[in-house]
Amino acid sequence: EKLLVSATGKERFEILGALTAEISRSDNPRSLELADEAISLAKDLNNIELEIDGYVYKGYAFESVMKDNEALEIYQKALDVSEQNNYDKGKAKALYRMGRSFQFQRDYTRSDEYLNQALELSMEIKDLKIQGEVLYMLADNLRQTGNIESALKKFNEALEVARKAEDINTMAGTFGNIGLVYYAQGDFNEAIGFTSTCYWDR
Repeated sequence: EKLLVSATGKERFEILGALTAEISRSDNPRSLELADEAISLAKDLNNIELEIDGYVYKGYAFESVMKDNEALEIYQKALDVSEQNNYDKGKAKALYRMGRSFQFQRDYTRSDEYLNQALELSMEIKDLKIQGEVLYMLADNLRQTGNIESALKKFNEALEVARKAEDINTMAGTFGNIGLVYYAQGDFNEAIGFTSTCYWDR
């Protein structure tokens, strides 16, 4: 909050985004205000990439308090703006986030629909970070619907891509979820190994 007093331009946008995420649960109304300011600033800067990120910040703020329908509306806006500006990375981000939202609502069919669109697009534009994130969510859908063997295969695909992207967050989440799969199968040694790895693997 102190840094915001003097910050301008892209630096201000980044602080607004960080604050939005940080207080999304503890002070959700303020979090949403910050996200709106970030979106407005991105428009003033005429920066489509930042604008889409602003919508993602706002959608995340809604997700944090389980307002998934509101989050979906924001991600749809991000998708619309991306399509209007022929911004493929923004489309991939929005589709991925929409897939996440449907998973949170346990609508795995629609989740897979949006995630597969995001996967195809992320592969076309060669964005490994988004690709790894999408593969991780597709694997988690399989895990949550009881398709364990397919889930393990997809988690390993996600892990391979996330390593190439040097995406530590997706790597950690993937290791943790592989651990959950082995735990559910009663293979506790494997579960401990993968769950421990999510904390230290680089």
